[in-house]
Amino acid sequence: MAYSNTGYARCKTLTIVKGDESKSFKITDGFSSKYTALTDDQFAKMTDSAYEQRRTAFIDYIYSEYEGLEEDCPDLTINSCIYNVELCPIKQ
Repeated sequence: MAYSNTGYARCKTLTIVKGDESKSFKITDGFSSKYTALTDDQFAKMTDSAYEQRRTAFIDYIYSEYEGLEEDCPDLTINSCIYNVELCPIKQ
């Protein structure tokens, strides 16, 4: 199956900082029986809808790990995709 570069860079790591503690989570790591670990190549070749589905499940998982995080950070999707036509050019 062919895939195309859409210009979207998908963020793979989320770091939670509370007080003096911080913990990083990678969306490419396995975080449930349904969402197993991915290689960088598999991650890069995911469809947009598959990425959005995984991202939603990942965010739900992160919220379950940190009580009160949903109130502190209600939208963890901010900056989860960055559009950069210079780094990822799209030919018209």
